[in-house]
Amino acid sequence: MTLEAVMICIDNSEFSRNCDYAPSRLEAQTDAANVVCGAKTQQHPENVVGVAFMSGARVDVRLSPSNDIGRVL
Repeated sequence: MTLEAVMICIDNSEFSRNCDYAPSRLEAQTDAANVVCGAKTQQHPENVVGVAFMSGARVDVRLSPSNDIGRVL
């Protein structure tokens, strides 16, 4: 098994806060990110996951890649 570095990109623009779906698009993205983070960190102890938020033309890195699942969640 190879080591992986994964960046989760979450769209936090106004479109993702639209409540046309239940739950909202932002909540659905957050739930999916939690599943991916948990799966990647359990595959191998040295895998790392980071989190970035996107809004328009701007990207904000909230967490640089880390293997600490508590910080990622």
